[in-house]
Amino acid sequence: VAIGEKTAWRGRKGGFGLTIQEKKEFLSRYREILAEEKDIREEIAYWESRAQKVTASWSVVPGGGKGSDKVQTGAIKVAELRDSLMGKIEELAAVRAEIERAIGTVQDDTQRRLLRLRYIKGMTWERIAVEMNYSYRNTTRLHRFALESCNIKDVLVCPTKNNI
Repeated sequence: VAIGEKTAWRGRKGGFGLTIQEKKEFLSRYREILAEEKDIREEIAYWESRAQKVTASWSVVPGGGKGSDKVQTGAIKVAELRDSLMGKIEELAAVRAEIERAIGTVQDDTQRRLLRLRYIKGMTWERIAVEMNYSYRNTTRLHRFALESCNIKDVLVCPTKNNI
């Protein structure tokens, strides 16, 4: 769901409140963000590895005048890419922190644990039911109560379409 600026939320029940579905989508982003961070770290490692190989091959070339310029230019580009990607990781980490704070707004320990198992650890409903010693049906019912008590609006630093 692409929620726009704060004004798009006005008029909903509870002022800036979110629907159950919007809360699920917001919390579900945690696992997606972890995967995206992993992809970015792998991309950084790939380009740094490529830069090291280029540096090694250019450094053995005799006369190295022009080669050293290419090595320097390549190293600068890799550093700029790394900085850009690390900035993206920091943005993603901020969203993960918002999700963790949102889960932390749930007062009931059992409900909060259920949300952590589902959205942070990525467990299936069946595994959660076994882990918590509840039936599948009671687990999903408890999930709905947990979502209703989860107060996402209070943890968003700046609610935009990037947050939800």
